[in-house]
Amino acid sequence: MQGPGVVDRPCFVHRGGVRQEVEHELNLVYVCVVEILEISVERISVRDCNCFYLRKAARHLTQIYDTILAPSGIRSTQYMILAVLNERRGLSVNELAEVMVMDRTTMGKNLRPLVRDGLIAVNVSDLDRRSRTVGLTKKGFKVLGDAYPLWKIVDSSFQKMHGRQFSEDLRGMLDLVTRDKRA
Repeated sequence: MQGPGVVDRPCFVHRGGVRQEVEHELNLVYVCVVEILEISVERISVRDCNCFYLRKAARHLTQIYDTILAPSGIRSTQYMILAVLNERRGLSVNELAEVMVMDRTTMGKNLRPLVRDGLIAVNVSDLDRRSRTVGLTKKGFKVLGDAYPLWKIVDSSFQKMHGRQFSEDLRGMLDLVTRDKRA
């Protein structure tokens, strides 16, 4: 067998095990791999990691929104789902997952408590019997309406702290990131 990193010598095996020269070659390969990994690990720094800072900021904001939304009985993720369903009627579960940038399974897990609490209804689509549509119930509209003033407090506070232009620019940049399928 030939290729990058493959030794072009026959490997002889006898009853006592692998010949000593083959063991030596394997040890050299192991040492090289370990050295490459050590060099790579030394270069790892979260200071240069966009994902680290995005996730850190997302967790921070989520904690703030969740704290303020607590009296409404829903969390920020649930609020966002209800808000999207209020804005875009008749979405399928897959379409909702796409809008929220979630996989179908994760979306299903996020919908279960909302269905259980009577905030949304999942029904068979009129257009495609294999598809399910998601919609707000009357109770869901009420909870969303009750949660909105709480959400507005946090959102307005963020904008006051960072400025209107910064807030708009941030949303625009983050929207671009979610649209770029290459990143």
